[in-house]
Amino acid sequence: SSNNCWDLTEEVLDPASFLVKYLDFDPVEDKYMAISLNYRGKIKSKEANETVQKVKKAAKVAFVEWMPTGFKIGLNDVPAITLEEDDIGTAMRNVTMIGNNTG
Repeated sequence: SSNNCWDLTEEVLDPASFLVKYLDFDPVEDKYMAISLNYRGKIKSKEANETVQKVKKAAKVAFVEWMPTGFKIGLNDVPAITLEEDDIGTAMRNVTMIGNNTG
C-alpha cells in the first residue's frame, strides 16, 4: 500500500485491519462514539485534518448523533523505531486508530 496520509487512514479504518474482529461489524451502519488517529512520521497537521474531512465527506464512518466532531488527531513527527528482532517492517509514516464503536 501507499504511504500517503489518505491511504494510511483508509487502511486503518478498514475492519480487516482491526486487531479485534467483530463478526457482523459494518463501519458505516455501526456507529462510533469517537476515533483517535495517531500519526507518526512526516505528516503535517493540515494533511491529517484534510484527510479526516475527506473521510467524513465520503461517509467512511458514522458517529452517534450526540458526538458532532468524532475525531481526535495526534501527531508525532518521529517515525516509529524498528527493532532488529522485530517482524514489522520499517515505515517512515504510519497511523494507529483507537475507536470506540457501538458494534
